[in-house]
Amino acid sequence: MQAHVLSLLALVAAASAQNCNGFAELCSRRYSEVSFVAAHNAAFVGDTAFHNQFEYPEADFDRGVRYFTTQVHNRDGQLKQCHSECLLLDAGYFSEILLSIKGKLDANPREVTTLLITNHADGLDSTEYGKQFEETGMIDYVFQPDGHLGLAEWPTLGEMIDAGTRLVVFMDYGADTNKVPYILDQFRYYFETPFSPTKDNFYQCDIDRPADASADGRMIFANHNLNIMLPLLNILVPAMDDAQDTNSVASITRQTDICDSNHGRLPNVVMLDFVSEGEAIRAQNTLNVASDFNTRYPWTYYQAYGWAQGRLATGTRIRDNVIRDIAGFCDSAELDEAWDWYRINYLIHVPFAKLPPWEDVVNHIDRILAQTVNVPQYIGIRKHYRVDRKAWGQLDHACAFILRLIYLRAEYEDGPQAQNDRTLGLKWETGINTRGKFSVPDRDYDIRWEKVDRWAAARVLFDMLSVFQDDYARDFKQQYPHNYLKEYNRAERNGGVNPVIAPPVNVTASQYQQMLADNASTLWARIVGYFRAMP
Repeated sequence: MQAHVLSLLALVAAASAQNCNGFAELCSRRYSEVSFVAAHNAAFVGDTAFHNQFEYPEADFDRGVRYFTTQVHNRDGQLKQCHSECLLLDAGYFSEILLSIKGKLDANPREVTTLLITNHADGLDSTEYGKQFEETGMIDYVFQPDGHLGLAEWPTLGEMIDAGTRLVVFMDYGADTNKVPYILDQFRYYFETPFSPTKDNFYQCDIDRPADASADGRMIFANHNLNIMLPLLNILVPAMDDAQDTNSVASITRQTDICDSNHGRLPNVVMLDFVSEGEAIRAQNTLNVASDFNTRYPWTYYQAYGWAQGRLATGTRIRDNVIRDIAGFCDSAELDEAWDWYRINYLIHVPFAKLPPWEDVVNHIDRILAQTVNVPQYIGIRKHYRVDRKAWGQLDHACAFILRLIYLRAEYEDGPQAQNDRTLGLKWETGINTRGKFSVPDRDYDIRWEKVDRWAAARVLFDMLSVFQDDYARDFKQQYPHNYLKEYNRAERNGGVNPVIAPPVNVTASQYQQMLADNASTLWARIVGYFRAMP
């Protein structure tokens, strides 16, 4: 019995050692690509109008919070955590929150944490804070970049953990990296939405600070801490009684979706009051799953081929359409029949031994849905697709195309212009439509495919490949990022003239040099080679 227990503990330890902030998927994610919920004024614990949290940072850390903010003032020559004025609320010495976080970092070696210091009231010199980091021993954990980092230059969480630099420190005003190189200027790295939002301006993602700043190159800091006005005192205080609703997944994702729509990215930070209330950590996990899924399946391929008959909205979130729709499809009683139909009609030229079992597809989707499908807007989806015949038709059309592309990745030796048309059951040349039949018991649909070109299909192919071959697909995406292929799509439509005149966003210098050396034909050949060499 003891041997079994020891073996189990060893397995648990091994699994934990592979995680970063609780998830293996986050180890390869840059710090600038991870979403955190933040405990606003983390040490201001209580139930009066001057408090922002119900539990202390140690408990919030145990809950899953990895981003803490605190407000610091000079009181009698000491750095104290105070709310606006120390006479109103004195939450103890600044060193106390450092020691609280340090204790958790000591005990949790696979966690990356952030501390944001609000320093604008007294404007203390950053060297005063530096002394506190040294005296508490927190200096051993701080992350110190060699210079300013762009979004694509941040290390991954795994790299920060391996280096032992697991605490990132920002300061709103007064940071000076010439004096203290590890206290980073918040507004050089973030733009922030309006502070102390009320119900009148709550759901937005406008840039408030720094004034007149661009979102380009900055992470997104979303203030999601609802406030109410006390009419007699004419001051804003945290909306304590609304914390459950404010911190729900539905409320948080309503704001983050606006950021995604406006800026093409999910927020890196969602700041909350009373983070112990509601669904803060679930929202954090949902955002990171959505970010991972959107990275793998860029929404622009909606526009590349259009959904069947254009009925599914284009340009909207993958999470809201693809995951939702495949959820309904996987719950369908016709799943086995549909899969058999795809396999018999479209996979006859692919060695069946190379195909992952269909159960792997379902399990992968279920893993994603497990963290997102209970969001309120998804409730009732499966019922919708059971009873809405037209919706089922649209869903089948979209899934048919996706599944064909997933399982036909090994067949493009000479490019899919001629002999492989029959395999795919659709034309690849831009502007050509074809029709096919999709039949399952009691169902008979016509499929009208929108305009599809081989570049659009290539993008879908290598994005969908990551469902089954994560390491392989990651290597491929590093060499051929999505916007890299877009440039060649443009080149092909311009008669093969390479239009690249500067490195696109998020394309490295080495990738850019390869882009200049490639042309549409050679790039296609390299894509084909990757698919054919797949294990």
